[in-house]
Amino acid sequence: MLYAKKRAFNKTANYLISMEKNKTTRNNDVCLGKLRANPEGDKYILYDNGENFTKIGSFTKDKIRTELGIFSYRYEPCNVGNIRKMIVIVPSLT
Repeated sequence: MLYAKKRAFNKTANYLISMEKNKTTRNNDVCLGKLRANPEGDKYILYDNGENFTKIGSFTKDKIRTELGIFSYRYEPCNVGNIRKMIVIVPSLT
């Protein structure tokens, strides 16, 4: 079972994904990655547990995070309001 915990005090929606319910840090092996939204909230990107590339001076290049997938929402007008459709983009695994 996976747990997603919303991280507070971020400009955009940011969720920590782990295998334990009450973990709030990324410093251990139970943390699998994070899900982060863009400022508009219509696109979410799933990352592994690597580090942000803009902080490259504090770690080695092999620890840079990679994008594992994208979840994008599109709103389409309808008679009763807007319908939200989701597009999931995940790389193929061979």
